[in-house]
Amino acid sequence: MRPGRGSGHPLREGTSHARRYPAPVPPITPADLAKAAAGAARLLGRLLGGAR
Repeated sequence: MRPGRGSGHPLREGTSHARRYPAPVPPITPADLAKAAAGAARLLGRLLGGAR
């Protein structure tokens, strides 16, 4: 069982399989919510504007 050879153990594999064990997602901040809302509103407006 060599490290980094796909043994499936996150502590033993180190960073070779970081994609399989992603870091915990940081909490969503109000700024993130505002950014997402603005992006969604812009996208929705473009869709509605193009549909008319």
